[in-house]
Amino acid sequence: MLGKLIKYDFCSIARILFPVYGALLVAAVLLGISSRDTQVSFTIAMIYSVLLIAAILMTMVLVIQRFYSNLLGREGYLMFTIPVSTGAHIFAKVVTALLWGLLGIIVVVLSGVLIMAFDPSIGGFQGLGDMVNALFQIRLDPEDQKTMLFSICLGILTVSAIITRIYAAISIGHLWSTHRILGAFLAYIGFQILVFWMVSEIGLSILPGTMLNEHYMVTEILIPAIQIAVYGVITWLILDRRLNLE
Repeated sequence: MLGKLIKYDFCSIARILFPVYGALLVAAVLLGISSRDTQVSFTIAMIYSVLLIAAILMTMVLVIQRFYSNLLGREGYLMFTIPVSTGAHIFAKVVTALLWGLLGIIVVVLSGVLIMAFDPSIGGFQGLGDMVNALFQIRLDPEDQKTMLFSICLGILTVSAIITRIYAAISIGHLWSTHRILGAFLAYIGFQILVFWMVSEIGLSILPGTMLNEHYMVTEILIPAIQIAVYGVITWLILDRRLNLE
């Protein structure tokens, strides 16, 4: 059932975002190809910029809107009749948002790669094949592999922490009888202040400069992990114990 929830949410957003992502990649290819024609290149660059901003904003808005309308809006009456726990609903929304966040990052990076691949003046490559060959020739030593793996894990946890923070703020705002958007905004600001305090006071004080790099990595991962747990519990308590869909 959890897989069906994730698939349902993913497909609902995909109907809107896939065309936008596709248009962005096409614009990136055209921008790279048209680089020699200044006038045409400027026009396509403007289109690419608009599509890039639209892709980023629409991904964020749709992920947030999906959580609110599906669990806190009218659809909530139906969703909470499904034989699935509240935690499963929250987990499905977080996974879906994380997938779209990662997919959005991949598409944005890929669009930049396509521009460099088709524009020799930027990347120095003679086409996409030349770029792919250059990428396969890259060799990473064990330390670089370790750093890359750590960066990927930290990135996933950080994005997940941001997602759960937004969901927790929306849930708190929903407790307000009026001005729920304002309540959610204030809750998010409060969470952000707490995060800044935790990072500056707790995170930095735990790690003296003489400590090993591995300890630093553990703490860097621990901070977003704690946030995910706290925000998840807050969201669960509100949706499971204090939910009011009236």
